[in-house]
Amino acid sequence: MGGTGLYVHALSQALQQAGHDIHCVAPGGPGLRVRTAEHDGIKGHLIHGRPALTWRGAWTQRGTQRRWTRLLTKLQPDIVHIHHLSGLPIGLAEATRDAGVPLAMTLHDYWLPCHRGQLITRTGASCDGPTPTGCAQCIDAPQTQRRVADAQARIDAAKAALQAADVLWSPSHDLAKRMTRMGLRTPQHCPLPLVRPMPPPGATSSGPVRFLFASTIIPTKGAHILLEAFRRLAVDAQLTLAGP
Repeated sequence: MGGTGLYVHALSQALQQAGHDIHCVAPGGPGLRVRTAEHDGIKGHLIHGRPALTWRGAWTQRGTQRRWTRLLTKLQPDIVHIHHLSGLPIGLAEATRDAGVPLAMTLHDYWLPCHRGQLITRTGASCDGPTPTGCAQCIDAPQTQRRVADAQARIDAAKAALQAADVLWSPSHDLAKRMTRMGLRTPQHCPLPLVRPMPPPGATSSGPVRFLFASTIIPTKGAHILLEAFRRLAVDAQLTLAGP
């Protein structure tokens, strides 16, 4: 589980402890069914189908959407809270609205407007936002007329999903501002609490100021920016990078 999964797990436990009936849904593997299991007392449902991880699969998996609609009919939820749709079709947001179920959505990254998730191009450059020609070249070069049409279809699907939510949240001020600059729906800022209490710090010790970077060490996590900032420090300091 990454950060989003850890947060969903903590939120589910807190809601369950408050007396609510919680169901978590995630993408499953290939197949034509929904598998139900239980983890930490929380019911989980894996929607099997053709995983919507491909460029076109992110918005064209109608079979998975039908299984999602049938699951809504079975569970009769009072509210659905979408945290991420990676591996599931974007159309699940609209299908929820069409089923008459109130929908909340939290944006933990840029995956809805950006198939890569981080507004970073295939060459590692920063991207100002989705455009049909830009996305077509970034995701599936060489660029063709069909790829441009596919890119436009995905952009349209993302906009529709954002509009389908009754409440749209962002834990990041920067993410909310960028969504506005991209001409997309502006989320409300909603700070996320820690998933568990932080223990009090121990007694301070002499020696360098110690910094810890704990993350996957890939360009989009910004370790190179941290290193550049660390080199400019004018104090005795120690930096540890930890992660795959």
